[in-house]
Amino acid sequence: MYLRRISRCDKMNCPLETCDDYLKLHLHSKKRPIYTLMTLKSMEKMLPKSRFLRVHRSFLVALDKVESLRRKTLMIQQHEIPIGITYYEQIKPFFHTK
Repeated sequence: MYLRRISRCDKMNCPLETCDDYLKLHLHSKKRPIYTLMTLKSMEKMLPKSRFLRVHRSFLVALDKVESLRRKTLMIQQHEIPIGITYYEQIKPFFHTK
């Protein structure tokens, strides 16, 4: 099943996005996204926290796929991902070097 392969993380592309009651998964091996009846919160629990970060109530991203950070958005492979106001302070340390 897909979830077993997805939990390995190496096949996953970004972003993970909620669509009503479904989770929209973008995978390297598929041209089209896969929809699964799963919440973003439950997927977040399955993935390693060191590699994935919740950036909005509707988006979860792989940290190594983020290309740039702007005040209110992240850029990932031509996708502009909004950053939720409540998540911004948690996100800054991951992308600002000392």
